[in-house]
Amino acid sequence: NPTNDNTPALSSNAFSDRDVLDTHGRSQWQVRTSAGTYASPAWDSGASTSLTSISSGALADGNYCYQVRHADQALTWSDYSSEQCFNVDTAAPTPVSATGSATSATSITWTQTAATDAQGHLSPTPYSIDTGVPAWQASTTFVSSGLSANTQYTRTVRTRDTLGNTATSSVSRYTWPNAPTGLAATVPNWGAGSTYAVQLNWSAPAGGATSYNIR
Repeated sequence: NPTNDNTPALSSNAFSDRDVLDTHGRSQWQVRTSAGTYASPAWDSGASTSLTSISSGALADGNYCYQVRHADQALTWSDYSSEQCFNVDTAAPTPVSATGSATSATSITWTQTAATDAQGHLSPTPYSIDTGVPAWQASTTFVSSGLSANTQYTRTVRTRDTLGNTATSSVSRYTWPNAPTGLAATVPNWGAGSTYAVQLNWSAPAGGATSYNIR
């Protein structure tokens, strides 16, 4: 079972003994990595007094298994139990980034970079680009509409996995300026022998403009 706790709680059955007068004396817990052995455990509790549960020492992200044994008050030990396995995942999916593309003077399309999770726990709805309460979705594309022209907008970018690990970043983009209006082309009459040219006239857009591109 996966967990985002790097000191996970390990549990076992209650102590029992055929001699009903015997009582619990000690428990020993051992944790190994998926590629390791109990001869060189990743964590060993030693002769702990805990009976049915204990928090392990700090573990790095990865796959682990553990076993436990009990002893009575005379420190006669049982065999080790069959092992139970689990996964530790404390890292959010990566990368957490996005790009913005203005599609008009009032809208921006945001595209989040596809994320992966190192432990394989990517959420079915891992993406969010929002400035308030995150709206998680499976698609990497978000559209902001009803915006103001020639204005910079910043969005919070998030990724998450199924264990609640999240990462946050931000992305900014300007909307397009308003387009000029009333574009008209005329051919002025500059008299005989003049070189012909086309004259373009238009009205400045709302909010003004600092330059124009004619092509």
